[in-house]
Amino acid sequence: MVARIADKGGQTGRGLLPPRMGVFVNVLCTGGVAGDRTTARGGATADAARPRVGTTVTIGLLLALLVVLCAVAPAAGAAKPQDLSDVDFVSERVGWAIGTPSAIYKTTDGGKTWRRQKLGGTLWLTAGDFSDARHGWVTATLNEGKPAVILRTTNGGRTWSHQTNPVPTCDVFTDLEAISNSRAVIVGRIGTILRTTNGGATWVPVPSGLVPGAGDIYWPSLSAIDFPTWSVGYGVGSGGRVLKSTDGGASWSKLSSGTTRDLRGVRFVSRTRGWAVGAGGLILRTTDGGATWLPQKSETAKTLIGVDFVSRYHGWVVGANGTILRTSNGGRKWVRQRSRTTGTLVAVDFRTRKKGWVVGDKWRPSGTPSMTGLILRTANGGKRWIREM
Repeated sequence: MVARIADKGGQTGRGLLPPRMGVFVNVLCTGGVAGDRTTARGGATADAARPRVGTTVTIGLLLALLVVLCAVAPAAGAAKPQDLSDVDFVSERVGWAIGTPSAIYKTTDGGKTWRRQKLGGTLWLTAGDFSDARHGWVTATLNEGKPAVILRTTNGGRTWSHQTNPVPTCDVFTDLEAISNSRAVIVGRIGTILRTTNGGATWVPVPSGLVPGAGDIYWPSLSAIDFPTWSVGYGVGSGGRVLKSTDGGASWSKLSSGTTRDLRGVRFVSRTRGWAVGAGGLILRTTDGGATWLPQKSETAKTLIGVDFVSRYHGWVVGANGTILRTSNGGRKWVRQRSRTTGTLVAVDFRTRKKGWVVGDKWRPSGTPSMTGLILRTANGGKRWIREM
């Protein structure tokens, strides 16, 4: 997610389990209106010179509908994403959604249309964050047991360069924070924390101090991080683990969350005030920099994965089974919003109280691939969510 230096929100949490690898299909634009995913078939009528009443109007309406459908279609010839794992906006118009296989989509009109950016290979993209409209990173997984991948762009995603992962035993990076164009922090499995201060020319491992505990399948994993300022940052992970940094990620100390449930997302609106979400509908809030955490009533038992706040009062949480929750009073009350999907929603990003985006995936009961990525957009604070992919 994009760096949150003042009061801008948006942080995600991703799963602690291995990435799902699967097959995918290409959805080709094969004719008709440019970019349309379905080719209209037909021929001239026997009395082409004298069309029946209403034919011209009907054709015009059909063409208009095809144009609308085209507006939300991926780039012509691009494979439709099997899964989307992160979303990040640097303004109300410019943003990215990432996923698999090797799926990076960019929008410049607030999410009304998305164009796929070129990225070679077949990668499971796990996290992405941009510090501005040109500079950003994404992380990816080749396969379980293979070293996780770091990719960097300095031209808004037109090209990407590989950077060195100094911890080859870490096969999954779960989150990253682009603090500035040159500074960033990555977290992942086996308690991995990486930090760069030179744009990723070198990544330095940082001790997390985490050790395996009961129930840790992949050692203690960190799921999400958030830096409300350049110096202060927080990380959350399996078993209710919480870490805090006060020096830009150069060192970390452990905090007590008061829970052993897995924490999947974290978001702070200041150095001291923030929220963490996780398994079993868990929502925790702190107002003292993580020294104490108090639970809030979510009214759900679903796993909560992503959280975002645009102020100390206004925030959203997303999770399993299409769950979207909203608060306008700092979490004293959470209200469920209608997402119109039963898919797993993993990341949420709001730029204002009105404009926001959510990404995730949905299982398909039949067909190939078995999963498909989805993007939801709202222009009214979530009263109505529109599916854009």
